[in-house]
Parts: sequence; structure tokens; C-alpha cells
Amino acid sequence: MNNIKIYFFLLLFHLVVMPNVAQEANFNEQSFFQSLKDSYYTLKSTELKNFTVLVTNSKIEIFAEENWNNKEIFPLQVIWFNPDKIYISQLGVPALDSLKQAEFDELIEGLTKQVRGIMIDLQRFYFMGVYESIPEDYILKYDEEKVQITNNVGTGKDLTKVKQLLGHNGLLIQIEISYPAQNKRVYLFPVFKIVKTKWLCEGWKFQTYINNEVQNGFDLQIKNLFSQNVWVPVEISLQVQTAEEKGVTFYDIIKLKNYLFNQPIELLKDNIK
Repeated sequence: MNNIKIYFFLLLFHLVVMPNVAQEANFNEQSFFQSLKDSYYTLKSTELKNFTVLVTNSKIEIFAEENWNNKEIFPLQVIWFNPDKIYISQLGVPALDSLKQAEFDELIEGLTKQVRGIMIDLQRFYFMGVYESIPEDYILKYDEEKVQITNNVGTGKDLTKVKQLLGHNGLLIQIEISYPAQNKRVYLFPVFKIVKTKWLCEGWKFQTYINNEVQNGFDLQIKNLFSQNVWVPVEISLQVQTAEEKGVTFYDIIKLKNYLFNQPIELLKDNIK
């Protein structure tokens, strides 16, 4: 009877414990980072030198239809230079009276803020890639299920702590960014889909906490198009909720049109935001 118990224990140990031990023992940090570097679709890895694209959103489409009888007004232009330079330029629109101009300026300010925030995350998920977002002074830990990479930026009141959780295959699952001086935490949950052998970003969820209470959150979904041998975002859908207006969801759609690649570009500082 004792022999049966011992055999059962050894069998259970091999079935449950040993696979986890083996998986951890087989983890290779160099191979992990190579997978992280090779597995994501990034514009940096393409032959593009730059692109320009026109940008608008649902609110400006409504305004343009009401005031110019033409919703196809794109008042912003995004300019990207490989690998990591992004500019937002305001374009000219038909004349408006002073009251309408003030209303339009407010819409432009809102769109610019939206685009600037989205571009910050696209730098990590799409333009440069997750691998490039990891500094040299990272700290890596892992278990049988996931890999955790942490690093700090700044000191004192400016200290920012970044924690990234990934699968052993390099797929990014979650990012936590904390600001201890403000008792603030931000969570991002990216979404990727496979295009051939690469992971292409299709959006992310975002939540902000202050003093352990949710302040806001949004769900961002990207519609990508394969154009001239590269994947580019052409529509970004947003759903936003805030603590101030509980139970209310705000919707918006950002549209990107007329991509031009590898153009001779001259930046006019007066129009750059």
C-alpha cells in the first residue's frame, strides 16, 4: 500500500510540478528578446522613410457638413519620419465668422489632443515596437506563465514606474505605469492580430486610477489597411467613460485618409503642433 502511495506521489510530481520546472528552466532571455524584436509588425522595420496622412473625426465631420456642406474636410495632417519623429500640422479650411471660428478652434484642439495621445501609444505598439520601448536598465522576472519587465524613469516627485507583462512568446499582455507622487496608475491592455508571421496592433484598452479609484477608461479599436506593401491605420474608433459621468459612454471615430509615402517634406514651424 505504501509503495502505491509513493508511486502516486511521484507520478503527480512529474505531471504537475516537473512541466513547470522544465518550462522555467528552458526560459532563455536572449531568445525571448529576439522573439520580442522579430514578432511585431512595425513601420521602423519597413523601407518607408516617411509618410503624411490627413486626419479628421466625427465631431469635425458634423461641423463641416453644417457649415461648409462638405464633411470631407481634413483639418490636420500627421507627418511621420522613420523611425520616431511625429508631427501634427494644422491645415487651412474655408473662412468662418468669429463665433464659428471659436467653435472650430475648440474642435481642432480636441482632435489634436486625441491624436497626440494615440500617437504616444502607437510609438510603442506600431511605429517602433515593444522591443524598442525597453531600456537597457530593465529588470526581468519570469515564472511558468509570464515574463515581467520593469524599469523606472526619473526620480523623486518625477519618478515613474513601468511594468510590462508578456507571454513567453513575447506577446505583450499588459502595461502598468505608476506615478507614486500622485498616487496614480495607468493600465494598458493592447490587442494584436497575426498578419502572416507578425503581430499587428489592433487597438488597446486604457484605464486610469487615482487613489485606487477609477477616473476614466477607454476602448480603442484600429481598422488597418494594407497599402503599398505596408499596414497603416485608416480608422480609429473610441469609446470613453469617465468617473464624472458614470454610465455614460462617449463615442468618436478618427479617420485617416490619403497616405503619401516617401515624399520630399518641408516642415513649416508655424503650423506644427
